[in-house]
Amino acid sequence: MALENYVKKSISVSEQHDLSGLKKWTQPTIDSFYMYCFQRLVIPEMDIHTGYCKLFGSKESVREAENEYYRQQTKQSEHARLMVVARDVIWAFKKDENDWEKFPSELNARIEDAFISKLKMFKYTNDKSVEYEIDFKNNHETCVATQQHRAIIRHDDVRVPPHWELQTKNVQRFVLDENSHEYNDIRELFDKTMTKKYTTIIRIERIQNKQWYTQYNSYKNFSAKEDTEKKLFHGCLQESANLIVNSFFNRSFAGVNGLLKL
Repeated sequence: MALENYVKKSISVSEQHDLSGLKKWTQPTIDSFYMYCFQRLVIPEMDIHTGYCKLFGSKESVREAENEYYRQQTKQSEHARLMVVARDVIWAFKKDENDWEKFPSELNARIEDAFISKLKMFKYTNDKSVEYEIDFKNNHETCVATQQHRAIIRHDDVRVPPHWELQTKNVQRFVLDENSHEYNDIRELFDKTMTKKYTTIIRIERIQNKQWYTQYNSYKNFSAKEDTEKKLFHGCLQESANLIVNSFFNRSFAGVNGLLKL
């Protein structure tokens, strides 16, 4: 009886429902939290779709895991805030005479956050443990160890094509009018390689993804190469097409015909 009472007093179960923040957790964040729990002999049970989280273990360990959850949630919220801040902005440094190189996504967001916060300088350490200091006024960064300078640039041109429809969301699909020049131009291009290889065209949609269009445009502006843009048709399942619409082209979406180009 004494042992049973001791166990009851020592063991704790924490159960929470509908955690809206949990529904937005990324896989790396989930993996990190699970590892933290296992190291402290806490058994986690989570469902990110419903926002459910249950923790089982000693009272002290469960309390520590709860604190880690809120720490991860704060970190995730800050990451999401930074991504929104820098969604339509790209920072790059001059790699050589003709080429610019983009900063990594998270660093890009931190630089933009410092810039809009009116900071004069911003320090960071890259993935090679080299420390740099950015001077926003003079548009350059300095390697702290060698004192070498290199130019930086901020690109925030978010203009979209004039023929795009007015949209209320970042990503929207619009069915083209069969009598429009845009529709006929695309159909003519498609028929160059696909004539007599299909029965009918059900519809042609224009995908308006502001974020990806902005980043694509920025890539073109930073590239020293010219006239490299190509048009192609990519055959895939409807599920993969939906992923591409929202997340751009990604090799992980390749399926049974993911490598087929028409």
